[in-house]
Amino acid sequence: RAVALLRQESKVSHGAAGLSPVPSPSQYADRMDSEEAIVRAFVLTERRPRWLAVLQTKKRRAHLQRLAHRPDLDWRYATRIPPQEQDEENIARQLRAKGAPEDCQVISEDSRFDTHSMLLTDALAAVVGRGFGTILVCIPGSLAYYEGEDPGERYILERPR
Repeated sequence: RAVALLRQESKVSHGAAGLSPVPSPSQYADRMDSEEAIVRAFVLTERRPRWLAVLQTKKRRAHLQRLAHRPDLDWRYATRIPPQEQDEENIARQLRAKGAPEDCQVISEDSRFDTHSMLLTDALAAVVGRGFGTILVCIPGSLAYYEGEDPGERYILERPR
């Protein structure tokens, strides 16, 4: 399965700013660990097994469409970003204040960005206000950013480390 997913990723255009090249097997394993940590930290307990199973299959694309409309997140760990602070710069500032590094892992219903590592600023520029569900993984298992399809649906996901 891993080889098939890597082949699929190699077909994605890598010309957009901030996208990483096709991952090596160790980078693929790191991405899968990162995604698993986010699911375990922020997806409702009863929905975790499905998310964990589907992220590694051909059904990934279809399942990620759930990100657009209030996905199976545990909203106790979500803080809505106030409307006046929902621009890329303010979101980046808030994430960095919580310890976000310069780069992030993208989980998105938009296949142009899904599974890629990007600079946080490039990722935010690509997703804020674009109308597709996305999670930017900043610190696996403890810090992420969620953007929904609806205007203003922007949250910082955070769990204590």
